[in-house]
Amino acid sequence: MVFKLVAGVPSRVLEFWTRPGTANEQNTKAININNEFKSHYKNCIVDEWRQFGPQEVVLSLYTGGSEVLRLEFDGHMSSKMNWFTKERLMYSPYSDLKSKNTNFFSILGHRLDRNNKRDEADRNFYISHLYNGCPGDRGWLAVIANAGDWCSWAKGSPVMIKYSRAKTETVWSDPAKVASADVLAIFVR
Repeated sequence: MVFKLVAGVPSRVLEFWTRPGTANEQNTKAININNEFKSHYKNCIVDEWRQFGPQEVVLSLYTGGSEVLRLEFDGHMSSKMNWFTKERLMYSPYSDLKSKNTNFFSILGHRLDRNNKRDEADRNFYISHLYNGCPGDRGWLAVIANAGDWCSWAKGSPVMIKYSRAKTETVWSDPAKVASADVLAIFVR
């Protein structure tokens, strides 16, 4: 594990991923896949991504310590910002992710900036199919930070990890089709 976000723990997710430095690297409790340790984790490998040269990158979501979503990416010749793309996706449980259009598929995702307020809301590690007015927005994965989002489906705790519980993209506003994870973890090899 090189990175872990815990839902409900405040963070500017993109800044935490991109800024130099580690977090809780020496604390073994931080690398548990549950959410008992109420802080995020970042290993020095994230900063030294190219030098480490991962061949594979796995993004996993966990709820109650059990894996609920796994996405596998080709890490060969990647950077810490470009491994999370549709072109590098090797495995997904979603039958339509490779074939459907996406308006966002990136770590950067979408920064929602209303009235020139910096970081009002961020959707990072974001895989979105389309925007269709908040109730009709559709996608597969969203890490929502700063809770200033104007869509009701994206309001809540300071960091939320949402994903489609279907085998396809789903409408974000339907709670029967969307789940929230406790933890997002990134592994490399």
